Amino acid sequence: MTDEQVKEVTGKIKQMADIRPLAINDTDSIIRSFHLDVVQQ
Repeated sequence: MTDEQVKEVTGKIKQMADIRPLAINDTDSIIRSFHLDVVQQ
């Protein structure tokens, strides 16, 4: 992923963490989903 994509997914993780505490599995799932979307484009 590019630096810009990493910043984007980090922002999404931070938004989710503001709503509720995230476990490692939650964070992993967000990153995996984001990466899958990037690869499919």
